[in-house]
Amino acid sequence: MKNLIKIFFLFISMSFYGQNDTISVVKTSNSSVVSADKMNVVYRGLPNPISIAVPNCKSFTATAQGLSKVSEGKYILIPGSGIETIIILDIILNDSSSIKEEHKFRIKNIPRLYGKINGLNCNKSILLMTKKELIGAELSIGFPNDFAYDLSFEIKQFTVSIKDKKLIIEGDKFTNEVVDLINKLPINSRFTITDFKSNIDCFSCNLKIFESIEIMIVKNDEFKK
Repeated sequence: MKNLIKIFFLFISMSFYGQNDTISVVKTSNSSVVSADKMNVVYRGLPNPISIAVPNCKSFTATAQGLSKVSEGKYILIPGSGIETIIILDIILNDSSSIKEEHKFRIKNIPRLYGKINGLNCNKSILLMTKKELIGAELSIGFPNDFAYDLSFEIKQFTVSIKDKKLIIEGDKFTNEVVDLINKLPINSRFTITDFKSNIDCFSCNLKIFESIEIMIVKNDEFKK
């Protein structure tokens, strides 16, 4: 590479996204060195945030399937089919010469999401909770702990099925009606929480399919109204 070029691809933490992969291209003598701090991965269907900066150039353009510009140096990449995607940089240097850079990223599918209550998920088993624990319980959605992407979900809606009743609840906490129904259940009764809806849309993946939560009420002091 003829002139000094430094390119950072940084998957940064934003209000609800984050991936700590970095690629840098740095001139060393007459050749470039490419180093990756971690495996460079983008997740299918998710809006992966990317920052691109090319110092010491007149201009550059970045293109890739599913890449859109948000603001100066800020992009969103939503990969589609396939196992990898390529971001292409067309750079005009200060001496008006041009170069092209290609950077490949592996595309991975996101893991299945879990519904959680007070930070716990049943993971295909049954959660044991007391009525006291269920009073102010908070519902949430999350990925398995080993998932590197940091998404902060806000629960908009969920469904509680108790005996022959199915209640659609807005927000992330039980309503008084649900609390009253739980209070009337005998010990060892079970109910389920399903159909989570969140504030985050997924474009080509399906974030609306979540693992449900099954709860069995165990003995403890009854809560007081």
